Amino acid sequence: MIPSAAMSQTLAKILEAERLLKSDLVEEAAKVLLPAAQSNPKEPNAASLLSIILFRLRRYPQALYYAQRAAALVPHDVGYLANLGLMYSAAGKQAEAKRHYEKAIKLNPLHPESLLALANTALNDSNPSLSAEYCERMLSQRMDAQLCPTYVAALSSMGRVEDAAAFAKRALEAFPDDTLMMSGRASNLNYVWDAAPEEIAEVHMGLGRALMAQKPDETFDYRGQVRTDKRLRIGFVSSDLRAHSVSFFIEPFFAMHDRERFDVYAYSLTRYEDHVSQRLKAMVKKWHDCGPLIDREVCKLIQADEIDILFDLGGLTLSGSLTVFAYKPAPVQVTYCGYPNTTGIPTIDYRIVDSFTDPVDTDAASVKARARGGPDFDARCSEKLIRLDPCFLCYSPPIDAPLPGRDRQHYPAVTFGSFNGNRKIVTPLLDLWAQLMLRRPDARFLLKTFEYKDAFPRQRILEGFASRGVDPARIDIFGPTKGIAEHLAFYERMDISLDTIPYNGTTTTCEALWMGVPTITTAGITHASRVGVSLLHNIGAPELVAHDPANYVEIALELAGDTARLDAYRANLRSMVAASPLRDGAAFSARLGSALTRVWETYVGQAQGAQPR
Repeated sequence: MIPSAAMSQTLAKILEAERLLKSDLVEEAAKVLLPAAQSNPKEPNAASLLSIILFRLRRYPQALYYAQRAAALVPHDVGYLANLGLMYSAAGKQAEAKRHYEKAIKLNPLHPESLLALANTALNDSNPSLSAEYCERMLSQRMDAQLCPTYVAALSSMGRVEDAAAFAKRALEAFPDDTLMMSGRASNLNYVWDAAPEEIAEVHMGLGRALMAQKPDETFDYRGQVRTDKRLRIGFVSSDLRAHSVSFFIEPFFAMHDRERFDVYAYSLTRYEDHVSQRLKAMVKKWHDCGPLIDREVCKLIQADEIDILFDLGGLTLSGSLTVFAYKPAPVQVTYCGYPNTTGIPTIDYRIVDSFTDPVDTDAASVKARARGGPDFDARCSEKLIRLDPCFLCYSPPIDAPLPGRDRQHYPAVTFGSFNGNRKIVTPLLDLWAQLMLRRPDARFLLKTFEYKDAFPRQRILEGFASRGVDPARIDIFGPTKGIAEHLAFYERMDISLDTIPYNGTTTTCEALWMGVPTITTAGITHASRVGVSLLHNIGAPELVAHDPANYVEIALELAGDTARLDAYRANLRSMVAASPLRDGAAFSARLGSALTRVWETYVGQAQGAQPR
């Protein structure tokens, strides 16, 4: 037993460390609590709190040690077990983390933190139905604000997009001020077939207003950042500076930016960097590992670097960090690439698109949108649009991509397919694909995505085709493969790639075209439904763009009946992509650099004009 005086002193140290931690004085909290925990090794509260403090300081081995100590002292405490799971996860020991979360819910089947951790782990492991099961265990008893966004993501990943939209709306009635839930609903609406553009825009704008209302009242000093006689400092905030589709499109600027005009800084939010991260690190002036940091700490790094223009590469995705941008740590802020819609955040000044994805209001698609009662493309955004024509994307294909080819000996039937995520395959799209298969009864259909590790999404697709009269034996479904080269090799089995509606593929379309597989898309009335339009026009294949869903089916059927044309695409598409703006990294970097220079000059002019004379 600790003597009462010592116990009282330890308690005082715990309370002081908690106060410092809440004030983000993490180093100071560690200095206060570490001696107390060392001198009182049998005090579990001190050990557990110290583990959290050390976690915040990225001292993961020490954090794990003290979490283990607390759990060993009180082995049946659910909170200590859950905390130990978190520390194992931070140390990269996911199996141990999962085991301790499971021990926690055996003791308390409705322990929200453990259920949330297990649900997120299952979702990250491409097992959305298990993720939903963990969420439903709690939600069947009561609504839980933390679990609701994960449940929406799990339902979407299972292909139950309409169910996800309905649940998100109901959850917001229970938690009307929950910004994470607002973000989940806004993101999910991009997938809903008949969601009106004005509704999607308003939900995003509402999220932006809520984030601004809830952020702490704190400002950041742009010290000296109206100077014009210096290289611009461009910062990128992302969880995806690793082997991820976002890196395929940002690497050209990292590699080819004009180093006489720009210094590039990276703020990596991922905890698991890889070989791509290492490659990107060599291309930038400074790289910050921000994985475990809270938003204000990230902002302080950005402030210390005196960043001029700050890029968001995540938007409303789960890997995004929009609250960093709500603080406005840089004078000019831009969103790009990682999310196909506005952020709704008024402190983000610009969004990068092109005139195919977001046409000006004289374009037929915008006229069509207004006829439905929707706003034009510019009015749908809280940001000002930068149209980086001719294409807002520049693609870096994998260096180990196999050569295009078609294995007709082993796979003789004409084969349609899609390697897009399961959540993009909504019910009306299945209707179209089934029409196509019924009208071409000798054809096969090939689907492949990481979510097909889970039996539920696979069964949903097979039952969906069967209920529409298509024999499931004609459908081939594959989950993830070991590497990108093996994944791309599956394109030798496919003749025609079918883009998803209303949320187009981006990386998936680029990969299909690079492998010589023509991709058919439609020209929709939102950015998400027009990315395919940009990609196909820019490589010189506008004939693959349908003007409506019925035309999409007709183009696919006509192409399926023309083997010579399919062979010509297979032989020529890679060279068409290689010669297009989509692969011209130098030109893309120059266009983006010029755009950044212009927006900075605009900022400087406004700032100098606002200064007293």
